[in-house]
Amino acid sequence: MIVLRFALALILTAEPGVQSTSPGKPLTPIPAQDIDTYEKAGPYERIRGADGSFSDEQVQRIGRTREWLWAHWVSRQRALLIETSYTIEGDRSTAYYFVEPDRDGHWRTSMKVERLLYNYKFKDPDCKRFRIEEFTAYSVDRVDSTLDKSGLYPVIPQEEKRPPKDYLIRFHLREVNEYSYY
Repeated sequence: MIVLRFALALILTAEPGVQSTSPGKPLTPIPAQDIDTYEKAGPYERIRGADGSFSDEQVQRIGRTREWLWAHWVSRQRALLIETSYTIEGDRSTAYYFVEPDRDGHWRTSMKVERLLYNYKFKDPDCKRFRIEEFTAYSVDRVDSTLDKSGLYPVIPQEEKRPPKDYLIRFHLREVNEYSYY
């Protein structure tokens, strides 16, 4: 199961047609550094089939990206992963994952999500909204991809070797005090 969930608590209008939904601004800007110094992966697309599942090829690619992202977090190596996904309605979201130190040198994973949403209220196909959401996670760990008896994802020790299909990366989002999973 692959879950990418961003809880939104506040919507702020930045300029006409652009909305920022970051409940609290990150301590330092996203990205915090010059991205020319980052190792990059993507852009990739997450495309689900008609039944809502990923093809075997997509599952393998997501596994490789998960492994790549985790390796950069553990080794404290600057990285940028870009991935686009779509809702079942066809709304597009592009996520930018930055593994980086903030201005004080504390390592974090920052996420910037750009969403282009259809305005269903007015049933106008040309009326779209652009939203930007920003989150930071200073607490990042690997968890088992299946829930335990109490409904939680058990944490995997960092030194334990596992194939990427058998774990998720869990980000503790500072701004909303919730978890997001990759």
